Amino acid sequence: TVVYFGLTASGYGLILWMPNYIKSLASSLGNFGIGVVSIIPYTATAAAMVLIGSRSDRTCKHRAFLAGSALSAAAFLFIAANMSSIVPGLAFVSLALMATFSMQGPFWATSTSLLGGTPAAAGIAVINSLGNLGGYFGPKIIGLSRTWGSGFRGGMLVISACLVLAGLVALMVRAQDGSSSSQRHPLQ
Repeated sequence: TVVYFGLTASGYGLILWMPNYIKSLASSLGNFGIGVVSIIPYTATAAAMVLIGSRSDRTCKHRAFLAGSALSAAAFLFIAANMSSIVPGLAFVSLALMATFSMQGPFWATSTSLLGGTPAAAGIAVINSLGNLGGYFGPKIIGLSRTWGSGFRGGMLVISACLVLAGLVALMVRAQDGSSSSQRHPLQ
């Protein structure tokens, strides 16, 4: 749940505030220009999700890819929070978005393999119910940061910390019954 909270806080926080973040870096862009520039992170993210997800499945190292994506997203978001120019800012926020959404495949592969069997449905329900609160808090954190005068920086740093926590938890969680998330997929 903590890992999924970090994922959704980052994902929704970035998605909902992306146009404003771009405008803060390139105020000369009009609404159409911001819309066109906003396409870049999402196109790159779509490709990254497929690549990371398939690589994670091929190697069966879901937890490693999950933790790596979370910690990478945290680092990229931390750097993006300190940018004041559009090109590096857009590059790092794109990398943060790519890493955040690349957590999806490895996350669900890890969580379902850890839950396994009968309790899986209840566990998935708890993960979704509590983890999706990040979808509320991520944008709220960035919005409050902007209201309190620290612009995007403060909120992005808080979300970056959530991603660090998510990555560390992903590394620490292990199966109790002796199985592991690195088991071979039955179709391989």
